[in-house]
Amino acid sequence: MGASASTNFNTPITEVVTLSGTLVSPNYTYDADIPPGTVTATWYFRSDGTVDKLDFGGTFQFQSATQWVIPNTYTRSYWFRGTASTGSAPNGSSNSLNTWHPSTSDVIWTWTASFGTRVGSIKVEIATDAAGTNIVATGYYGGDVDITP
Repeated sequence: MGASASTNFNTPITEVVTLSGTLVSPNYTYDADIPPGTVTATWYFRSDGTVDKLDFGGTFQFQSATQWVIPNTYTRSYWFRGTASTGSAPNGSSNSLNTWHPSTSDVIWTWTASFGTRVGSIKVEIATDAAGTNIVATGYYGGDVDITP
């Protein structure tokens, strides 16, 4: 028999895909200020394989060397989904919850407040398909924003 070219979606994943944080102890990003103004806390799951967070006015790579995939020159397609976990859901400029988003663009979830406190977390999952039938990583990420006098 001759060799034939085909795509086998059941081949083992060669990249290391990982997320962190638990339901009891999610990773948090924070921002606080006094009125007037708006505070913002954001998680970025970057298409380059890194995880960044925005808090207190600056964007930083989470835990300096954290990547959701190693190597970040990944060859498979990955999809992200966020699901409300505890407290307030993200309400800023964010990707929608309960929907699978491709890793070809940054996936972003933001908590924002103009007055008061908003605290919540989401469960983030990574799958190798748009339907989410093969979830390869799960983690918990949250936002805590406070703008009170």
